Amino acid sequence: MNRQQFERYGWPFLAGLPKPPERLMRYLYWGAVGLVTFVWFLGCFHGIANFWQWGHDGFNGAAFAHAARNSIRFGIAGQVQYYMGLEAPGVEMVYTHHPMMLHFHLMTLFRLFGYSEWVARLTPAVYSFL
Repeated sequence: MNRQQFERYGWPFLAGLPKPPERLMRYLYWGAVGLVTFVWFLGCFHGIANFWQWGHDGFNGAAFAHAARNSIRFGIAGQVQYYMGLEAPGVEMVYTHHPMMLHFHLMTLFRLFGYSEWVARLTPAVYSFL
């Protein structure tokens, strides 16, 4: 099969079939794009309702929510993840590795919507889309 025949007929096993209409091809294309987008959307929310202790490092969601709650409670900007004392923690207790924007967003949303699990879970889920 030469180039002209390939451009005219496409793949050899499709040579005897008529070429589908352009409108059908457009619908198939956008249907495939929609399906891939839908599967991606479901993947972003995979495991959102699981226990926070589930899986590898699944406890991080609870730790970051607790750190945001501690920051609001003690009036500090740093993350203090596992502190449960009654007085403000010392500087050596502040977690400085990462992710500070998640911490600030959780603090802001806790102030706006109150301390609830859905706020702490949906904030990282929104990050999945971005």
